[in-house]
Amino acid sequence: MDDLRVGNWVVTPSLNSISSLGRTTRLEPKVMEVLVCLAQHPGDTVSKEQLFQAVWPRTVVTEDVLKRCIAELRRAFDDDARDPRVIETISKRGYRLVAPVTAGSATPAPPRECDKRFHRGTAVRQHERRSGARILRRRNH
Repeated sequence: MDDLRVGNWVVTPSLNSISSLGRTTRLEPKVMEVLVCLAQHPGDTVSKEQLFQAVWPRTVVTEDVLKRCIAELRRAFDDDARDPRVIETISKRGYRLVAPVTAGSATPAPPRECDKRFHRGTAVRQHERRSGARILRRRNH
């Protein structure tokens, strides 16, 4: 996935980082995957089950793991669960990104399903799949 903006933050999935006002914060790969999945549905509630399937397919994880990822995202974005500017908890349902989401070129990011292939690798591998990796394979064959 290419860079995108979440509010005033630049999100770089290929580097697992978010940046704003000269400050860069690195995120764990699974935390970034949760953010990317939420960003693919700006303004919409993403159910906990959707997040589990997109980020931890074929793996049983507790809800605490997801809560920890959301807490890390809130800490990185300096967000507050009681007065959310970035991530809102929808009680008993899931989470939604309330900050505006735009692609790196400042055009709106299209809402879409969480990329089912994202779970097969880190954000770096996903970016490679969508960019140069296909071209390299074609040249080698």
